[in-house]
Amino acid sequence: MGSFINNNSIKTDAAGTSKVDRFGVLNQGAINISQASPVKMILEYEVQEGDSLVKLSDRFGISKETIKYNNNTDNDLQVGSKIYLPWIDGYIYNTDGVEKADDIASRYGVDAGELKKNNRAVMNPENDTFDSGTLVLVATTDFVKVTEVNNKIVADKKNKVEAQRIAKLAEQSVSYTTTTALSFNNAGFTWPTTGSISRCYSSGHRACDISNRAAPDIVAVQGGTVSAVYYYTVYGYGLAVVIDHGNGLQTLYAHLSNIYVSQGQSVSQGQSIGKMGCTGLCTGTHLHFEVRNNGAQVDPLSYLP
Repeated sequence: MGSFINNNSIKTDAAGTSKVDRFGVLNQGAINISQASPVKMILEYEVQEGDSLVKLSDRFGISKETIKYNNNTDNDLQVGSKIYLPWIDGYIYNTDGVEKADDIASRYGVDAGELKKNNRAVMNPENDTFDSGTLVLVATTDFVKVTEVNNKIVADKKNKVEAQRIAKLAEQSVSYTTTTALSFNNAGFTWPTTGSISRCYSSGHRACDISNRAAPDIVAVQGGTVSAVYYYTVYGYGLAVVIDHGNGLQTLYAHLSNIYVSQGQSVSQGQSIGKMGCTGLCTGTHLHFEVRNNGAQVDPLSYLP
């Protein structure tokens, strides 16, 4: 839903206490942050009144760029929002499936030994792997390179999906019905907004997150009927819109800051339906975009041009 999976973070409340969710690195129960500082775990921190990037940078000993990059935020920290703070400068990587420490280090161009040392508390020691959905700290200050690597990952995944689609079409000797064709990339969708893909489809996140600090409008990817409008009525989505496109296809647009349409309204492709925001369970301004085929959540990249 646009936030990290909290499997190896220390949740920190307003009183400055914290506890580990899953791993026994710290005793369960309240501890002082100053006591926790030697422990290499990622903090899940709730922004308090008076907090700023400068103050948090000084308090936790990490750069403003590290805070901004890992939380899709600029200089505006919203009181009550959750942000993620590593103990040193770096990129918080969320594993997609079981991944080897050596592979992650090679991908981002960092020292494998240092990566293993920094993430020992969440790494499987027998084979130096991380479980799916693990937060791994990649120690770096080169966020330009991190962005380039992440963009390549998305592009490679999209190319793989397209290759699989072509191969499957070639194997079929029968004509496809309209519904079958729509299950691939013939749905005629357009992109729902502008920005960069900050997170996409995986076993733990069946959607694509598109971030943009400018908070542009969100548009219908295809014509249809607004089948639902959520005002914090579905846990985590915040303000959200669901559009039924027929042929079993529905799209969902969540974390909006404003909604321009109402339930039952007909919309055309490219029509503005709301504004990007960060409502519900959200970190940083972005769109949480889902595609559902006959009720099942599917990979949005398979449908987008």
